[in-house]
Parts: sequence; structure tokens; C-alpha cells
Amino acid sequence: MTSGDDSVYRVGRYALYDVIGSGAMARVHVGRARGDGGFSATVAVKRLRPELISDADFVARFIDEARLSACVRHPNVVQTLDVISARGELFVVMEYVHGESLGRLSELAIARGEPLSPALAGTLIAGVLRGLHAAHEATGPDGRALEIVHRDVSPQNILVDAHGTVRVLDFGVAKAAGRLAVTRDGRIRGKLAYMAPEQLRGQATRSSDVYASAVVLWELLTGRPLFSGERDTDVIEAMLLLPIDPPSLVARGDDARPTEAMAALDRVVMCGLSRNPADRFATAREMAVALEAAIPLVPTDEVAAWVARLAAVSLREKRAMVARIEALSAMDDAGSAAPVLLEPGLARPRKRRRAPIVAAAILAAAAAAYAIGRLPTSSTPAAAATAVAPDPAPLASVPPSEAPKTLPPAVVPTRDAARDRPTLPPVHPRARAVSGAPVGRASACDPPFSFDDAGRKLYKESCLR
Repeated sequence: MTSGDDSVYRVGRYALYDVIGSGAMARVHVGRARGDGGFSATVAVKRLRPELISDADFVARFIDEARLSACVRHPNVVQTLDVISARGELFVVMEYVHGESLGRLSELAIARGEPLSPALAGTLIAGVLRGLHAAHEATGPDGRALEIVHRDVSPQNILVDAHGTVRVLDFGVAKAAGRLAVTRDGRIRGKLAYMAPEQLRGQATRSSDVYASAVVLWELLTGRPLFSGERDTDVIEAMLLLPIDPPSLVARGDDARPTEAMAALDRVVMCGLSRNPADRFATAREMAVALEAAIPLVPTDEVAAWVARLAAVSLREKRAMVARIEALSAMDDAGSAAPVLLEPGLARPRKRRRAPIVAAAILAAAAAAYAIGRLPTSSTPAAAATAVAPDPAPLASVPPSEAPKTLPPAVVPTRDAARDRPTLPPVHPRARAVSGAPVGRASACDPPFSFDDAGRKLYKESCLR
């Protein structure tokens, strides 16, 4: 399902529409959630790739950890709403955020030659750290700490919405996938350049998220990746052994001295990048407080203006896409009673068109009534039968010149075997005869004929008028 595709894939009470993101772990769809009383809402649905759900143990852990991540409620965290396991697939339902990823915003800024100001970069990462701290401190219904660790903090997993609020997403997915970071063949999966040294050894803690946040901040301040290389081994060597320069030194060069604010910002970043977890900030909130003290933060409205300027095209396209999907969903809700799970690629079943069938039936009935209303009034024996219209309203007389040659089968006289003479269908008590004579005269014309001595049938003249 690409942008502009009106096909729909249903699972449970959710309908999946356009794909808005795709990565090594999953594809993300815009979806619509249905509820009782006509409730509906736009959501984001992450559909995990099949290779991640082939292990039953992973599926069980993933569902459990995604369920725990739903306990994280904070303005700087994208809310996990639901987890679904159906037909061999896994889905994570999250709130839909109208915005752009920090990774894409950073790319757009570099392409335009508009590097982020230190104040803006610090403001964004301070929001990230606030959200991470809320996850680290989250407790369950029994009050016990859930010990949630993101494990995959990166620019792609940070959203900045159109109102200027920073959101961290994918807590449950990242934590569960972290168990597969080191595969059996020794390969490392995930965003290697943002992993703390202890995470490479499978010992990720909340301090690992602090380290990853410091890496993102360093890159925002310098406009370049901190660790890079042609091979994974080159990246790992840089992470573990090579010295790290303060961001202001990389950004300004060797010829200029940093300002007091930049020097304070350097100290915060370098503390977060300490290879020894014990030398870092104790908590994500502690690093956020240090950032806020080192440099004045940017107002939310200014962040929103920055997002609107850089991502104007993509935000406009997303807004139009969501409006189209909501309109399709409203039409679908009006025409169907319950969601149906469809296989991918199958078209939506067409609704039966009953209106043309009903209209045809009405026209056929009207034609039959009209034909009955045009029964003959000539002096021939066949034309003397009294036709009855189903409508109780009076029927107009039909001129003899327009009378049909034969009667419809429904009013053809039948033969009475006992008396060997014809009988006619009963007359509706409220109907009127085609000739215009009142129904009250029917007793004098029942039957409307008599027999002579030769046994010939003679019609009564008064019954023919």
C-alpha cells in the first residue's frame, strides 16, 4: 500500500492504509481505529517483518515488552496503544504524530545550508531526555519499576511534531529487538553507531540511552556522523578506541575559541559520551537539567516554525493523505457493519447494489398494473371479463380502440366442471370495474350472461356499458 492507494487491510478493529515508513524491522501504516458509538481515530500501525516473528520466544517477549511500554505516558513519548498478534503477524498500534523525524529534518537543514543552532539542538535533545527518563522511571499497576530501556535512540526514532514538541517512539519494539542485536552468526543488527559500548556486549541499561542521546546531540551540533566506516568493524573500533573531539571544536575549527555557553554545552555532551557508564549522567533527567542550564532553550513556537519551514512539503502531503484516509474510513463505516480481515493485495469486497434491483421490481409492478388497467371494453366475449387493479383507487376507462386483443393469463376465465360454465376471479371489495360501473352493480352482472334454449351464452346488455 503506497501513498494514494485506497486498498485497506483490516486486523481486529484497525484498518491499515498507506505506508508512511519502512525500515529493517517493520513497515508503518496510517491506520484508523474503530470503537463503539461511532468512535474512530487516526493511528500509526507498525507491522513487523516476518523474519522477526519466526521465533516463538521472541514473539512472547515482544508482546510482553510492548505491553509494558504502553505504561509510559509523557508528552515527549509517542504513546503505545495496542499490540496485536493475528494470522502469523505482529502489529504495534501507536498514536499518530503529524510531524517529521529528526533524522529527516536534520538532512533537510544540511541540504539547505541551515545548520541547527546550539540552542535548538539542545532544546530538542532535552525533550528526548525528558521522555526517556519517564520511560526509565515507569511503574506497573502494582507500583513496581518496569525497568524499560529504549535501546535504539536515534534520529529516526525521534519525531518533532508540527506544534514543536519532540517525541520518542518505539520503546517496545526497540527493547524486544535489542535481544536480537547480536545474531548467531556474530553480525550486529540495529543502528550500530548509536550503541553504547556496554550495549555491544548485551548489557544495555538506562545509561545506554543517555549515551545514544549524547551521540545524536553531537551530530546535530556538528552536522556530521560521530562514528562511521565502510565496515561494521571500523565503526566498532571508532566507538571503542578513537578519541572524541568536543562538538564545538569540530563545528568552529581550531582557530576560534568557544563561547562560555558552547564550552558548557561541550562539557554536557562529553559527559554523556563517556565510555564508562559510571562517568555519565546518572539519569536522563540529570543530563536534561544540565543542558537547560548550559544554554537557553528555544520556545516551542520557534521549534514549530523551524519544522514548518523545513518540512512544509511533506507536512502538506501528509495532511492531505490523512484527510483522504479519514474520508475513506467514514464512507467505509457508513457502508459496513464490522471490520473484515483481508489478505494483503486483495481488493475490498464490493457492496451489493440493491437500489437498481428494487427500482426494476417497482417498474415491473407498475407496468403490470398499467397493463391490467387497459383491459378491453369491446362487445367480444373475452372483453366482457371484469379486470381488477390491485390499487384501491378508481381506474379510468380505456377506449375500445386501444384495448388489447387478449387478456392477461391472470384474468383468463376458468371452467366450472360441475356446471360446465366459466367463472371469473373474485372482485376486490374496494375495487372498481374498468367500464366505470360501480362495484355495487356486480350482483346484477354476476354472471354477466345467461343461456338460451340452445345453450348459447347471451351477455347482458347492461353489463357491457
